Amino acid sequence: MLSHAQKLWRAARPESRSRAPLGRLCECDVRSQLEEEAIAAVREFSYAVQSVCISEMLPRTSELLFLNLTTLEHVTYCIELTGKGWRIASNRADCMNGDFRQLHMHTKYFESLNQLLDTVSPSYRQRFGGQLIDKLKDLQEENK
Repeated sequence: MLSHAQKLWRAARPESRSRAPLGRLCECDVRSQLEEEAIAAVREFSYAVQSVCISEMLPRTSELLFLNLTTLEHVTYCIELTGKGWRIASNRADCMNGDFRQLHMHTKYFESLNQLLDTVSPSYRQRFGGQLIDKLKDLQEENK
C-alpha cells in the first residue's frame, strides 16, 4: 500500500504524466501558480541566503512543492509551499519529516518566504535592510 507522499511522488514524475494531442497544452506543459511563486522566490531571495533551490527529490505537484534552503547562518531547512503558504517542513534538505520536539516551528505557515526568513535568519534581516537602504539611496541620487 502506498503512502500519500508516495502517491504524490508518482503523480509528479514526468513519465507518469499523459501528453495531450499536438496543438493543445496539457497540465504538465504549464507551470502551476505555486511553481511560478517558488521560481520567483528562488530568484528574489538568492542574494540573502547561502543557497535556495526547488527540491528534485520530494513530491512536486500543482498544489505542493518543496524548496531546500540554507541560511547565511549555515542552517538548512526544507520548506513546503502549498496554498496555505510557506512552512518549515524539516531541518534537513530533501526531508518532509519535521522534528517532533520542534512542533511550533514545523506547524506555522507564513504568507511569504520573506516572512519566514525574517523569523529564522538574523543575517537575512540585516542583508535585506542593507539592500533596502541601498535602493533608497539610489532613488535619492536619481531625484537630485
